[in-house]
Amino acid sequence: MLAARAGPLERRPLYLPRHQVLFTGDTVARTPDGRVICGVFNVGRAHAAASLGRLAALDTAIACFGHGEPLTGGAAAALRAAARPRAS
Repeated sequence: MLAARAGPLERRPLYLPRHQVLFTGDTVARTPDGRVICGVFNVGRAHAAASLGRLAALDTAIACFGHGEPLTGGAAAALRAAARPRAS
């Protein structure tokens, strides 16, 4: 199990490396239009962004989110894109 810190509470995403499946819990979400984003219920945004970065480094084929539809194609690329810093 891979632990990720997101603010004052600990979230525990579950990664099954043999099957390349990631259950993100509230750490990552998927919007109705299909975008993968940092979870919106995290209080500590810096910790949440760091957790997203760690999850994006995994070899993920399927990502299941606490909020939003699962991603069954291109999951690793979508997680990496969501983890990239945005220009302010």
